[in-house]
Amino acid sequence: MFPKNFTAKCSEVMTPDYPWGIYYSLVLFLSLLGDSTILVASIKYKAIKIHGFLVAIIEQVAVCDILTALSWFLPSATSFLIGDWVLGSHVGFITALMGKYTVFITPAMISLMTTSKAIKLKFPGSAMSKWLTPKAAHFLCFLIWLHPLP
Repeated sequence: MFPKNFTAKCSEVMTPDYPWGIYYSLVLFLSLLGDSTILVASIKYKAIKIHGFLVAIIEQVAVCDILTALSWFLPSATSFLIGDWVLGSHVGFITALMGKYTVFITPAMISLMTTSKAIKLKFPGSAMSKWLTPKAAHFLCFLIWLHPLP
């Protein structure tokens, strides 16, 4: 079905793919801009005026998104713009590992955020809703960060 030197022929004809490179570069730039704005606004200026538990989770999601942008979109944009993988096998391994690692963390943190909001709305004065502190959010997010590790 495929010729024996299929991969060699593919790498010979690989040319820079500028639309995808520009797209990934734009995603990288906007992700870094938005997430750094969230982190600066919530940590330095205390500008996000919602429950502290939710702010702590939003900060963790922003950090995870920055890691995704730097470990996935930056190498991908570079590869598309150059037309070949020039970053070496170590960066390729890190890209693959972080892509699989962060894909599980962000949905888990979003689930934690929506569940905590539901608990806060359903049981506003209970002991469970009083347990939802920023310290507890950081601890739960720490457990979420550890969960996908082998």
